[in-house]
Amino acid sequence: MSAKPFGFVFLKIATCLCLWCDVPIIEKGRIKGILTSKGEAWVEVKDDLGYAHRYLAPWSGKIGAYNGSFNSEIINQINELIVGNRVSLDWELNDHLRVIGIQVIKPNWKNDLFEGYLLEIGDKWIDVQNKDEGYPWRFYLPWVGGYPQNGGGYDQSIIELLRDHKPTNPIIFEWKYELRPRIVKLFSREELSFKPFYEIDSVPPWLGTPTLSTQSGKITENKFPSRPNLKMNPFDSMNNQKAINPFDSVSQTTSNNPNITNNLPINPFEQAASNKSGGIINPFDTAINPFDNVTSGQNVSFGGVSIQKKLERLVIDRVDFNDVLLPEAVFEIIQKSRLVDSEQSNPELKGIRVKMELFGETLPKVKLSLRNKNIEEILSQLLRSVGWTYSIEEDFVIVKRKANKNNISAPSNPFDSVNPKPINPFEL
Repeated sequence: MSAKPFGFVFLKIATCLCLWCDVPIIEKGRIKGILTSKGEAWVEVKDDLGYAHRYLAPWSGKIGAYNGSFNSEIINQINELIVGNRVSLDWELNDHLRVIGIQVIKPNWKNDLFEGYLLEIGDKWIDVQNKDEGYPWRFYLPWVGGYPQNGGGYDQSIIELLRDHKPTNPIIFEWKYELRPRIVKLFSREELSFKPFYEIDSVPPWLGTPTLSTQSGKITENKFPSRPNLKMNPFDSMNNQKAINPFDSVSQTTSNNPNITNNLPINPFEQAASNKSGGIINPFDTAINPFDNVTSGQNVSFGGVSIQKKLERLVIDRVDFNDVLLPEAVFEIIQKSRLVDSEQSNPELKGIRVKMELFGETLPKVKLSLRNKNIEEILSQLLRSVGWTYSIEEDFVIVKRKANKNNISAPSNPFDSVNPKPINPFEL
């Protein structure tokens, strides 16, 4: 009698115990989870409980490489799968866990912002749990820097921002689906709370357009809905429905000309003092423009901090631009400046503010890759590469094209031209 291997004996004992205890064995089922890896005839799926299992394609024919083969239909399904997607897998137990059918589950959210909780961080992906559904999804990092041989790769800066992230705090990022879910941009709560006036989600009801209603067969125009806690317009409280011209209430005087009626109102501008030449003085000529005191390049402060000092103090660890339009590159620098401005507690005062002077010219594309440089050096190299420059005015960094000295433009006022022939300003 030949000796039986120990593993064979243990398997027999375990089978007898299962039959004796009458423990039910699940032979088929369906799971949903993330496709973590795959081979030519197998897939590995991490289910929603966090357990990963490998499933083989069904075997057709007799046992042995020359007497059978894997099911070709399942092999084709596996071949079309993209690792990282969420899938629904039907399986059965036949010597191994076998794949009966598998299909990709694509996200169908209408919102482009994902809000959820961080579950796991990989080398080029993160697993997050949807806040509303409670299911895990895998999102791959955005690709930056062109081809791998040119230094391109997955943006590891997002991973670094999430290393110390508390799992109980939700994360918010913009996403898109290209073969699999991908991160476009990671947001902070401060960035989402600060929204420009032109990006409001809906128009308040008190700013809505007037509507028409029919009452007693007559079309009447409804007034705007009143806004709560607003002071009444004093002109609306007048008893007379006819609008009153405030200039009609100017005190009247007697004219020396008997042909002129004394009841006519007086033009208040005619009461202005005359200059030495006898002409009337325009009262607006004496007004002072307070903005004339601000000079270009002045060390202006924004939120109590010098803008020039911010340009020198704020250091960005990495910028990579490859054929990116200049406004897009500047916008990315603005966003990163807000992320690294840890000394400013007010989110509205973080980073720098930039204005670009664009007058319809063709926008240049930039190529630049820098590491651990302050914003002043980044802006200088970026703008110098395309023939642009910047200055500091008020509380903004003004980005503009360098003036071309060889190009003498037409006078700004066409009527100032010395050419005696009349100039049509619309032909300039």
